Amino acid sequence: MYAWRRPVPSLWHLRPSPHIFALLMSAEKKLLVLAFYADGPYWEDVVHLVGLPSGVSYRWPFRYAEKYVGTGARKLLSDEGESKHHEHWEVIVGARFIADRDSHLFLPLRRARIRAHRSRKNLYTFWFTVGELWPVGDITKPSEQAVPLPSGVRGKLCFTVRPADVEPSSAETEEVAKWQALVSALEHPVQGDGDDVSQWRTLTSALCKEGDIKINDNAVHAVFYRLSQPCFERTLFGSGCVAASLLRKSTLSAPVYGFELKQGRDYEVVLQYAVPSLEGKRTTADRIPITFASSRNMLTIGPTQEPLVGNYGEQSIYMSVAEPDGGLDQLLLQGAGEGLTDQGGEHKLRVVSTSFPVKPSWSFWVALRTRVLPLFGLWFGLSILGLVSILKGIVEAQLKGDLDLIARITDPGGDAAAARRGGGLAVVQPDCRLRDLHRACRLHPDPATDHAHRHRYPSRGPAPHGRGRR
Repeated sequence: MYAWRRPVPSLWHLRPSPHIFALLMSAEKKLLVLAFYADGPYWEDVVHLVGLPSGVSYRWPFRYAEKYVGTGARKLLSDEGESKHHEHWEVIVGARFIADRDSHLFLPLRRARIRAHRSRKNLYTFWFTVGELWPVGDITKPSEQAVPLPSGVRGKLCFTVRPADVEPSSAETEEVAKWQALVSALEHPVQGDGDDVSQWRTLTSALCKEGDIKINDNAVHAVFYRLSQPCFERTLFGSGCVAASLLRKSTLSAPVYGFELKQGRDYEVVLQYAVPSLEGKRTTADRIPITFASSRNMLTIGPTQEPLVGNYGEQSIYMSVAEPDGGLDQLLLQGAGEGLTDQGGEHKLRVVSTSFPVKPSWSFWVALRTRVLPLFGLWFGLSILGLVSILKGIVEAQLKGDLDLIARITDPGGDAAAARRGGGLAVVQPDCRLRDLHRACRLHPDPATDHAHRHRYPSRGPAPHGRGRR
């Protein structure tokens, strides 16, 4: 009988359901706010946040006690548990203020993305990578960029932007509108013109304005900087910039993101610097000693680094990979810290040191050119010399044998006098030579010392085959 078989579905039947795509697209992003007190002891974060290149891991994690974490944030972290990879956790990193007149304001500085978090013993820790600068527009003072916080999160430094944390009162209509605009900008980021340098200059100039939101004096008189991504020049395909990527996974803390630098390339990092506190004053910063270094000496930086001069400008730093060992390195920007003033000596300035991770890596072509090819050339040369020596020995042996043969032929004493006794190997002679020896034996018989078994006694007569005289 004919057996019925169930038809095998095609690949089209195995396609995912459109409802799955709808579910994935509708997944709610977990939006957090991480803040610090810009007028407190953590004023260095103001300089670091606006200065590091996009995509790298921040210098240190943000840690908060439980009282500074909002209710919605605690619930979100408890639901997620301890995790080390949060590609979908977007963050606004900004400044809060301790002063009473500014305690209700939040100043967004930069986008970020959480890479790991941990909550242990009422202490919440966040590791993140910095993103793009928060768009500032044409502001002239920080109060134009600051957003009033709803009353439900004014005492918090880590909170979500969802209603679980943000529960404004009905009297906060204007503040709610500003907050909703900030949330909308975070959920639907608008691509800027790509000129981060101009936004950085506008933001740093606004931060140091007098008579507005007050930040720490050390941050006001700091030398602000902006580091670019490492760029390199190719010989065949033009130039390019290195994008930040995952450099190392960690089972204890958090993954490390930075730039992977390959051996055999020359990289350039552009340093933009500015001293906003001296703008509008009839003086400029004295020589600003800023140097770059490698924490593990796997990078060659140079050849020289001149001090910075003026209130703003830029400087290019050139580097290359020296001897990578497979580990991570840090590109350090080191400053003079204290003792720096303007030319008149009236205004004190500060240079904040910073760093970001890099990973020097091997290059196959560089290893082939600098290690494999020299070793192969050395081996090939020694092999040729050995072969030449062997051939020379063979030729010399052959020539020596031919010379000995010629000497034996031309020697009037014949081979009998030079022949070896006692079982030595006989020398093969040509036919003409044998005939000459045979004729010589007839004319001049061998003495009694030759062929002793034939001439034991002289009275036995002449040698064999010998003929008497005629």
